Amino acid sequence: MVDVIRVVLASLVVASLIAIALYVVASVAVTAWTLREAARRRRLADDLDQVLVEILGPRAPEAPAMPHTRRWARRS
Repeated sequence: MVDVIRVVLASLVVASLIAIALYVVASVAVTAWTLREAARRRRLADDLDQVLVEILGPRAPEAPAMPHTRRWARRS
């Protein structure tokens, strides 16, 4: 009986270690894919900005924002 319990516990420990290893591999894969996609999107955004500069010219500096006034501040 003790031998059966040892085998069952050993198999559970091995299965747990395999599951942890799979989670680590999946996490590394997702992280690598996310970083690759982020770099790809940055390159695409830079390419788009370059095309827009060629078509529209360089960006003009933005106008200063208008001060925000509230309705109740104007009434008093």
